[in-house]
Amino acid sequence: MSISRTRHARLRAAQRALNPAAMEAALYYGREWRQSGGTTVHYLGDRQVAAAARQGADLRAFRGVTLIVAEDRVVTLYRSRRAPRRQGRRG
Repeated sequence: MSISRTRHARLRAAQRALNPAAMEAALYYGREWRQSGGTTVHYLGDRQVAAAARQGADLRAFRGVTLIVAEDRVVTLYRSRRAPRRQGRRG
């Protein structure tokens, strides 16, 4: 599974030392949800790392990798200890 990246995402990946394997792991194993504005978040948290370990994949080095995807392109990416807040309609 390969996904294209914007120029901004390529720059941020280099600055943050996030290699293509980290992006692939977040896309394949990460939790996914849609945000307002048409973007999708892929987050590789503790639960996803543990689930991948049960399947034989060691993703501990990728814990916290977060991708923001729009129109099948990674817009930006970062590593965070906390899951991004889910935005949605309330009420």
